[in-house]
Amino acid sequence: ITCLAFIYRDGVSSRGRKPKEAVRLFEEAAAAKDRLAMANLAAMYFDGDGVPKDETKALNWYRRAAEANLSYAAHQMGMMHLQGWGTRSDLPEAVA
Repeated sequence: ITCLAFIYRDGVSSRGRKPKEAVRLFEEAAAAKDRLAMANLAAMYFDGDGVPKDETKALNWYRRAAEANLSYAAHQMGMMHLQGWGTRSDLPEAVA
């Protein structure tokens, strides 16, 4: 499911980009505990790609992916805490 979501997100087919379909597929894969899907869903919420921009939802999806041991998601979550994106700026939380 996640691979198909990447194809729709990136437009790697003759049908071009379909970000809303990518979000739907990432949500389905994230519900099945796919940590890459969680992190990519977070990025789509952060960028407002296929969904309305929502930094709080992005932070929550990065948190779930980080809890599933995806180091990239933990890094992104730290950056969000440092910059105050989707939450208040919190240096101790950012480096935790």
